[in-house]
Amino acid sequence: MIASEASVKGFLADLQVALQEGFYLVPRKKNLESLALTGLTIQEVKDIIQGLTAADYCRGPEEELDPRYPEGDVWLFEVTYLEVQYYVKLKIEDGRVKCLAFHESERWLGHPYR
Repeated sequence: MIASEASVKGFLADLQVALQEGFYLVPRKKNLESLALTGLTIQEVKDIIQGLTAADYCRGPEEELDPRYPEGDVWLFEVTYLEVQYYVKLKIEDGRVKCLAFHESERWLGHPYR
């Protein structure tokens, strides 16, 4: 689903508030391998996410499909940092940011607001 640009900006505003409450990167193998490969720290990932704009938006909100996690909207972004394109999958859960995915993009997802 493609959200309106106003909806994306609304999510990003909510994201800024939620980042102040907490940030959690799900320790999936792909996420951890990406950090190890790039040398990025959790704080750097949080800073990158804090800098997301509507131009980085790709898709969402989409329904959380993983039964291990509570229901909620999932948003997809791609952002370039130090010449590497990263895939970022986020949701706000219990007032905090949960980063479900942060790793090098494997394919172009498209950016409706660039």
